[in-house]
Amino acid sequence: MISSAPFRVGGETDAKRLAGALAKDARAAELAAPGVPHVVRMEMIGAAAVNVAVKAVAIARSYLAVNGLDLSLRPSFFDIEVAGKEKSAIAFAVVIRPRD
Repeated sequence: MISSAPFRVGGETDAKRLAGALAKDARAAELAAPGVPHVVRMEMIGAAAVNVAVKAVAIARSYLAVNGLDLSLRPSFFDIEVAGKEKSAIAFAVVIRPRD
């Protein structure tokens, strides 16, 4: 199952709040379809935003450990238009699945 709207991450995004949102989404997906992997997309531009996203995933992993869930990342690049200019951005497919 893939989330409909991606999380847009900026360099000023609060990593703990983002982690909480990821954990909330993961728990809801697990309740809706137990044991079925769920994918959330995170999109970011710039090193600061990537740093925040990685921290948020690490924090969310600790939040979800008590629920028997784990997260992993699949990074990719994509092009986006910002202020009329094409830029390269990074996307993380965050895979939520039961812990081994």
